This record gives sequence, structure tokens and C-alpha cells, in this order.
Amino acid sequence: MEFMKFPLMVGWAITNKCNLNCLYCSQDSGEMLDEELSFEEAKMVIDQLAENKISVIGFTGGEPLLKKELPDIVRYANSKNIRCQVTTNGLLIANGYPVEYLSRFIKVRISLDSNNRETHDYLRNQEGCYDKVIKAVDRLKRIGMQVEIVTTISTRNIDELDSIIEFVKDLNIDQWSVSTFCPIGRGSEISSWMISAEQYRYMSQRLWEIKDSVNFLVKTDIPQLVLLDENRLKSENYIYCAAATELLVIFPNGDLAPCFSMPLSAGNVRTDKIYDVWNNSKLFNDLRNKELLTGKCGDCEYINACGGCRAMAYAKYGDFLTTDPICWKE
Repeated sequence: MEFMKFPLMVGWAITNKCNLNCLYCSQDSGEMLDEELSFEEAKMVIDQLAENKISVIGFTGGEPLLKKELPDIVRYANSKNIRCQVTTNGLLIANGYPVEYLSRFIKVRISLDSNNRETHDYLRNQEGCYDKVIKAVDRLKRIGMQVEIVTTISTRNIDELDSIIEFVKDLNIDQWSVSTFCPIGRGSEISSWMISAEQYRYMSQRLWEIKDSVNFLVKTDIPQLVLLDENRLKSENYIYCAAATELLVIFPNGDLAPCFSMPLSAGNVRTDKIYDVWNNSKLFNDLRNKELLTGKCGDCEYINACGGCRAMAYAKYGDFLTTDPICWKE
């Protein structure tokens, strides 16, 4: 597979520290790690990204707004002509996180898993979270920020999908990103929450149906969406997943990986050049080589257009090159 010589975007989990204890957290966030990158190390990373003309850094965590150095890190990235966005649970924004810091982001992504207060608060493992998310979204819109809602679908909220869609329509947001629960991190303890192939197909079809009729961009990490698009199925060069092709992620300790849902290290910024890891590491190159796929995905006639979700395969079977366990195609 062809891939860019350096990613368009870097996702950066800037800290493991978090003010929530979400039941399905893929990073098992909570306490700050002793080995988290320092401000000087973060600047070194940004220098490398700038040298290779990265477009966007997407900060996440943990709860990235708890990282006391984050405003200075973002300011330094901006000085290198790198745009930044942030993914947050919204609690600090609802409680008055400074506008002067928020304004440095091109977009704020806020997690909201249900239009039902009880469901969202249950998944986030803290009462009152839902109300604070709504307050945070309202505050961001009032100060003119671009807002993206991020929803993770599992067996706990798949039956609410239609009502979530109607609710999101009324939020006056700019983008809605929908992902599928992957049982890693704390989520490995509740693997039964992974949706079935039938539920996955239903979810994919509903998102496909609404994408052109809503006033916001619908984004998703479902590679099987190409099965619903004949034009993409005919493409030999369609990039079915951004991991290792357009996206690289950095974990709080500096480990470099292809995806937040695939906690495998291809190197570390303290010892390796990011460019070298991206271009030469076995992990990244194996992910790009569809000829290595096995199981149902390896035998699929649409291997060039889809390829399945490698993170799902890894979470279920411990092998990122085998069958996507929730693909609906026979």
C-alpha cells in the first residue's frame, strides 16, 4: 500500500492523568505516569513534527486539559505553524477553563455517549457528567469555537443510536465522530460490550443514511463503510484506515504507535526519530501490507477497499493481521 512519507496528523495522548474513571477507557487513565514526557521533550517532538511539515496535532489523554504544560505546548506548536485540536470529557470547560487557552485550538472534541443522562453518566462512572458536557458544548459555541461530538458505540448504547442521532442534530455542532468500542485498556474487563456483526452493520447503515442529510460532518472509524459504496469498492488505492497511512499516535511516555486502540509500540521519541519509525518500523509496514492479512479478511474479495479493523482483531485475538471479529460480510 502507498503511504505518505510522514503522517498528515499526529494524535498525542499528552497525559494519562484524568478526572474521570470511565468504564471502558482504552488507556486505563487515572493517575499521571512517572515517565510522561517533560515540556522540553514535548518541544523536541514538536520540532520533529514541524521539520516534517505536520498539519495537525490532536491532543488527548487521559484528560489533556489537566496537563499543566498543555497551554505552553500548544503555544509552541502554533509558533511552528502547527494547528492543534483537543479531545476532552468537557468537565473543565464547563467549570470555566480559560478562553485564552481554548482559543488556541482549531477545534474542541467532546465525548458524549448518549442523549440519556443516566446512560452517559453510567459509562463515565460519575454522576453529573452529562449535564457538564451540555454546559461545555453551549459555552464553546457561545465563544465561537468549532465543536465535534465524539460518541463510542457499545452494547450499552447501540439501542439508543436513533435517539442519539436526533439529539446530535439539535446540538448545533460542526462534526460528529462515531467510533466502535474496542475492548482494550479498562475495556478489556468488559469485552462483552463489543457489538455484534449485525449491530455493526445496522450502525454503519444508519450513519451512511444520514451523512448527506445533516448539517454537520459525520465521521467514523468503520472501514466496512466502503461496502456500502460501489465507487470506493472499485478503487485499488482507497485508504481504508488512517492508522499507519495518515495517522501516527504518541502515548504519554513517548511510545509511537499506529492507533490509540492498538497499544503496540514501534519505537519511542526518547530514543528514535519519528520519521524513521514511521517509514521503517516493522509494525507500521506490516499494517500497510495487505498481503499479510489472514483469516476472513485475508480471503475477502474487498481486501483492497476495506481490510477490516486491525485494532478489533488485535483486541479479540491478539493478532492484528487476522479476521475483524465484528465484520458482517460473509
